[in-house]
Amino acid sequence: MEASFGWRATANVPIIPVAIVGAEETHPVVAKLTRLAKPFGLPYIPITPMFPLLGPLGLLPVPAKWSIQIGEAISPMSQPDRDTLEVCRTGAQRCRPHDRGLAA
Repeated sequence: MEASFGWRATANVPIIPVAIVGAEETHPVVAKLTRLAKPFGLPYIPITPMFPLLGPLGLLPVPAKWSIQIGEAISPMSQPDRDTLEVCRTGAQRCRPHDRGLAA
């Protein structure tokens, strides 16, 4: 998370916190086959409750309720005298309470 603040901190643009809850439920994974996936260049082949029983239809997403929360913009941190990594860590610390509040 901290590394993503690097270019935002140096670009001096506001950070808008966004929380998406429920997206992980569209593809419930029961197991991951890693050995079988490597020859195809994939990290894993997902085994879901409907795949492989329904074939390719089992890979379609299941309906799920999503909740998307957009928080207030966090003002940019204009600190040219500080190291970029230090600015990134400070930015991450400033954004964590906002992220936790959105996902609750």
